Amino acid sequence: MSDYRRRIFAFFIILGLLWVPGYAQNYGIKMYYNFAKNYWTNPDKSFSYQENYASKYAIGPFIEFRLIPFFSLSAEGILAKKGGIISPLGKKGIEYRLTYLSLPFLVKIYIIPLGPVQVFISGGYEYSLLLRGKTYDLDLEEETGNNIKNKLSGRDDSVLVGGGLRFNLVVTNVILEGRYSIGLKNVFLPEYLEKGESFKNRVFSFGIGFTF
Repeated sequence: MSDYRRRIFAFFIILGLLWVPGYAQNYGIKMYYNFAKNYWTNPDKSFSYQENYASKYAIGPFIEFRLIPFFSLSAEGILAKKGGIISPLGKKGIEYRLTYLSLPFLVKIYIIPLGPVQVFISGGYEYSLLLRGKTYDLDLEEETGNNIKNKLSGRDDSVLVGGGLRFNLVVTNVILEGRYSIGLKNVFLPEYLEKGESFKNRVFSFGIGFTF
């Protein structure tokens, strides 16, 4: 079994264990608005460019296991849009549109664990499986894009840090959350990178979630 299949299998095993009645306390859906960019280290110092954020989104189910009032574990399975815009001097540049199936695992510590409004900080790890990768030349206003999936790594690993608020309402709980995703793995395969070059994902996410 390949590495990414083992990780996805492990994710669903954990999800199933948390879903056992009496253990899974919250499950629902989350929607994120992503400000994504690609952090590019270019060994060619003569090439001037800017890394600009692009608007993306992510959506998918989540489940949270509250171990004690101050501490919980959560897992998500989300369709996530990442990428960014690389703009050479004087040009709009190239937009990278990358689509992943992302599996975040988070630890949450509740600073205010009780009451109608609860405050938490979070951190964790995200494994992502690449589904699609395209580039769009913004100066040419391309509509179809250039498929670059064969040049990209099939997976991404990220560290997550964030926090948010949880509102305990009568019929549902509403979660407002913000977090920052730091990509650890190069987006491109090694044969498409020069020596000393790196190209990684960075994403600010702001989301809202609802429990069922």
